Amino acid sequence: MMTESFAIESRPPSQRVQFGAAALMLAVVAWISSVPLADENQMLLSAGVLAALFLLSRTERFLGDFNRVAVIVLGAYLSLRYWMFRTTDTLTYTGVWDFVFLMLLYLAESYGIFTHLVGLFVNLSPLRRKSPALPADVRLWPRVDVLVPTYNEPLDMVTLTLTACTQLNYPKDKLNVFVLDDGGTTQKQEDPDPARAAAARRRAQELKAAAASLGVHYLTRERNVHAKAGNINAALGAAVDTGQPRRTSAGHNPGLVLRGDEEPIHLSSGGLPLGLMPQGKYGSAYLDLEPGDLVCIYSDGITESESPSEEEFGLDRLVEVLREHRDRPLGEVIAAIDEVTTGFAQGRPQGDDQTVVLLRRQ
Repeated sequence: MMTESFAIESRPPSQRVQFGAAALMLAVVAWISSVPLADENQMLLSAGVLAALFLLSRTERFLGDFNRVAVIVLGAYLSLRYWMFRTTDTLTYTGVWDFVFLMLLYLAESYGIFTHLVGLFVNLSPLRRKSPALPADVRLWPRVDVLVPTYNEPLDMVTLTLTACTQLNYPKDKLNVFVLDDGGTTQKQEDPDPARAAAARRRAQELKAAAASLGVHYLTRERNVHAKAGNINAALGAAVDTGQPRRTSAGHNPGLVLRGDEEPIHLSSGGLPLGLMPQGKYGSAYLDLEPGDLVCIYSDGITESESPSEEEFGLDRLVEVLREHRDRPLGEVIAAIDEVTTGFAQGRPQGDDQTVVLLRRQ
């Protein structure tokens, strides 16, 4: 007797179907939120929502995605319920100025609730990227360097962070952890104030001892130049000693590589910002550097710096400055970027940090 076997391929619903289902679910939640309830029913509903959240927190490993979606729906319901209460029961006219400030507060709360709901909707179906497979031969795995910059954080906090870094699930002979102590620089230890100098020396000694006990590399420098970016810049020479480092990014602007007269190379490998999702996946790639290559890693505060007319500085202007000064010492290149962005802003206050890290292959 011959038998035939066949398999039915199960495909996930299309993005349009998922989007429609999510939109319909949120619309139903919005409609339920508008249903008026008596005080006793409101109390019962609140108790039920809290009980549901408790039960879902206990069944995360079994329910998976459904758990997350259910919590998002409950969160949306609570937010919409509050907004309906504010809209229907609290907007009363008692005078011109009272009403003006009442409406300003109401509009601010409405805007906050709207952005909150948009965030919930975005997280209904997060993107899941597969991690690239590492070679079977562990000897071919790349070396990973972890840089932990510190300035004046409590010693126990820094020690706890370093301990966590040493426990990363990676071969110990290919993992190097560096603590970058900008609070123990020569400049800090020779402060004119004897009390400050003594505190800096004491903290540096304690941090060195903690690093040694954990098998962590301790690095510092002579002067506190260019704040955290300068600290990281000074450490890169110790951490990167080959022409082929491995790179990744966590929601950061794509870095740039300037090579001769070629178009800039954009370094875009990476993933979402750290901490945004509980199980974030991050891609990585080798960075092939040739002698003379200039690597620029920058925050969006540089390219989004605004002039008085609200024009953004933009990536093209940054590339132009890098090209013009690329052969100068890195400190002078950073000074040139600072000078140009400051002149472009013309004193206009900026809403974000401006950080640049440069690396040149010798």
